[in-house]
Amino acid sequence: MKIAPVSFSTRNIYSNKTNSTNAISFSQLKKNPKFDSTALQQKQKDFIQNGGVINFDTATIDGKPFSGQLTRTYKDEQVGGFYSDGEKYLIEFENKNPKLNRPEGLLLENKFIMPNTRSGKKIIWTSDNNRFIYIETYSSNGKLSSTELTEFSDVYESGKRKEEGSQIVNLEEDGTTPERVQTNILNPGTRAAMGYKTKITNFKNGEPVSEFEYETKTQNKSADIKTTIFASNCRPTRTEETNVQYYDGRNQDTPVSSTKECLTEYNADGSIKKITDLDYKVLNQELGFNPIRKHIYTTLNHTTREIDPKTGTVSYINIATGKPYAIEKYKKDSNIPYEITNVEKQTTAQIEQVDKDNVIVRISNSKNILLRKLTFENTDNKWTNAK
Repeated sequence: MKIAPVSFSTRNIYSNKTNSTNAISFSQLKKNPKFDSTALQQKQKDFIQNGGVINFDTATIDGKPFSGQLTRTYKDEQVGGFYSDGEKYLIEFENKNPKLNRPEGLLLENKFIMPNTRSGKKIIWTSDNNRFIYIETYSSNGKLSSTELTEFSDVYESGKRKEEGSQIVNLEEDGTTPERVQTNILNPGTRAAMGYKTKITNFKNGEPVSEFEYETKTQNKSADIKTTIFASNCRPTRTEETNVQYYDGRNQDTPVSSTKECLTEYNADGSIKKITDLDYKVLNQELGFNPIRKHIYTTLNHTTREIDPKTGTVSYINIATGKPYAIEKYKKDSNIPYEITNVEKQTTAQIEQVDKDNVIVRISNSKNILLRKLTFENTDNKWTNAK
């Protein structure tokens, strides 16, 4: 199974038996046996294919109660259910997402079984201090239909908690294959680390077919909605972003430019082939590298911007003519171009970066005759002509 709810905290958490104040409590809690870290581990999908049977919170193999660990994984996440004499007594979550800086661990040991209903059964798992609550919803045939993991803050002096985030997983009728995963991040620090507020991934036969992120934001870019379409081999084929704001990497509050829609195309190996900004506009001519650009070419109000990551070429295209009016070239991992061409005037600017806050710009004509030499320095996040 390719799914595992995440731990939303940015630090390692393993539940310990402490007498902390609980803001959320359940009756009929069943304390479970000691965690057996040496239990036989296998993938839940393989377990079922080899004749294993999972019915609600029990597991058998060849008609005998199963003892061991069954795991489900999705990308950097893994959830493991521990069984003793056929009964699941503990759930372990692990998250190795590099954006969270370190591996995550979470144990849920408290088990509360809701009364059976015609539609199935709900089982609630909690950490000892109830910071994490995990709800398993089973259909009437004993198959897992959905899960929901919610993280809460520490208890305030008022005795209340605040929700930090949640993840809801819907599964196909087999109770194993993921169908849809939605992650909601409410904690500002974690949201900044992950770069999004809400993420929805849709699956087909356990493989991602589309991925939607809402209110995404990184150091250089933000978008209202981000959509990625995957091929059958789980590699992305296209990403669409709407209402995109671009930043200069130093000031995340004031955007430098924007585009109504950003389209990213991918190669067969999953690498980026081309990025296209539709209706690209410069919002502030005084921020980022824009003050230097003004000395080389004039930005049009209606522009299509095309980025070729392989060559490091950025082309600014006049929507009316369909032809580029300016072309910039970048070296790998640099946000300062080393060459800018004004296509209409047939002039080229060579840019020498002296240090992070000083550049020299030499503008030449088509015959390579030097027309102007300018120096710029960056002060308070603004490039000014040193003259």
